[in-house]
Amino acid sequence: MNLAPASPTGTITTLPEYASTYGDHDGESIDADLAEGSSPPEYAPSAPRTASTVTYTLTPTTTSNGFTLQGQDSTGAVHPQYHINANTKAVPFAPLLVVTTVRRDTPNGPLVGQTEMSSTHPRAGIVIMGNVAQRISNVLQTLPAVPAAAHWKWKFDDVDLRWDCSKNSPEGIPIYRCYRGARTKHMATFMPAPLGLTPPFSSPRLIVFPSGQEMFEHILMSALVLEHTLLIMGRGT
Repeated sequence: MNLAPASPTGTITTLPEYASTYGDHDGESIDADLAEGSSPPEYAPSAPRTASTVTYTLTPTTTSNGFTLQGQDSTGAVHPQYHINANTKAVPFAPLLVVTTVRRDTPNGPLVGQTEMSSTHPRAGIVIMGNVAQRISNVLQTLPAVPAAAHWKWKFDDVDLRWDCSKNSPEGIPIYRCYRGARTKHMATFMPAPLGLTPPFSSPRLIVFPSGQEMFEHILMSALVLEHTLLIMGRGT
């Protein structure tokens, strides 16, 4: 599978050496060489969104390494499912890779996005959405803040999101707030699975407000990448 840059800046032409075609993840692989002049795979456009606030919860499926993200609003209406598959891939003389694939509706449904990230180095890897493949280090950047690594910027193509990770709930669960641009609109809140707390544990929750519905899939992909990055950096330790 060959991928091409979709814009003259920020788009990768070659993957880092640890990203290869070795291994199998959900029947797909991100090619080690992004050939100049070639085209990315066709990824599904965003599904129609609702004007309601939707709470998404993550539950494991019977499939190995598979999870379902199911949304429900205050009226009880159920919203499109997303299926997330996470696998590891070993490459000789390189860090273990975590490959995450997000599909809409069914486990074999339209492809929304895919990431291939190092298990030991923050922001090392790539993310693909639409016709754009980007290095994660170009897409996700930390902003000056106290405490450190509390504020992040997600800039993918023309989508500009900010994540504020500076707060915790009274139970000690991190609360990540997503804004559009420079904190102009609170679009979503993500509460990851707690680490080191007394059971029972709550499942990760993603709450998307009406102002964030249009960008839901970018919010979802950025939350996945951000939480992976923060865990490597030692969140909860």
